[in-house]
Amino acid sequence: MILRRAWVVAAMAVLVAGCAPDSPIDAERGDRLYADLRQLLDRGLDDVPPTRLSDLTDFAWDRLYVYRETAGGRAIREDTGHRILDDEEHLYSGNLLVFTRGAELATAVTLPEMFAVDDGDRFSNRVLLAATDNPGRIELVEPKG
Repeated sequence: MILRRAWVVAAMAVLVAGCAPDSPIDAERGDRLYADLRQLLDRGLDDVPPTRLSDLTDFAWDRLYVYRETAGGRAIREDTGHRILDDEEHLYSGNLLVFTRGAELATAVTLPEMFAVDDGDRFSNRVLLAATDNPGRIELVEPKG
């Protein structure tokens, strides 16, 4: 009887976990990345050596997709191959950064709107951070060659 109860409890835990919303958005990594980006902006991107975004991340990735406010979950899934938001859901504000490694999702983070991009712009892990004419905004630039 005790073994049966343990099995039932384990089965219920699996069902509850399966129904829980699995958000791949990593708030802690987003906070750290935002702090590092904010520090660069405060120092002035024009006054620091060219910086790769990959130098500010603590995980391996080879492709970055960037989205702006109002980007739709279906479009994000179709671009990246990963369900970050529900298909009918939209990004409320800020930027969503989806990092992939090959076909796998490395992580996704949300940040205040700080990137001058179009929805779904794709970048390699060699992408550089550059200043824009708009203070507080960052341009992502692929190096030539």
